[in-house]
Amino acid sequence: MIARNPQDTVGLVGKDYSSLGALVDRAAREHPELRLTPKEHEGMYPGSDHYPFAQRGVPALFFFSGEHPDLHAVTDNVDRADTEQATRIVRLAFRVGLEVANTVARPTWDPAARARVVTP
Repeated sequence: MIARNPQDTVGLVGKDYSSLGALVDRAAREHPELRLTPKEHEGMYPGSDHYPFAQRGVPALFFFSGEHPDLHAVTDNVDRADTEQATRIVRLAFRVGLEVANTVARPTWDPAARARVVTP
């Protein structure tokens, strides 16, 4: 789900919904060797594994390359993946996770964003 992004970008579902987005932006700035520009990917928040966390009040991000014609199809072969870029995205995700793990304060929601994406 992260190997078909446009060149040097990383799509994030929920990036602008919590303090996690600022962590992603900072990690990308502090690690220019990753050559990644984080971008919000709109409209898919309820559609993946992170949604149950959001329902329980836990801010979550979904690193995502976006939809493409081969998504979840037999034609989505590994030879179409940009493995070098996927490696850089995994390194960015690691940096974000490490920051969360080593910070006393927990990530926080933008209350208006959570109200928009989480149904009771």
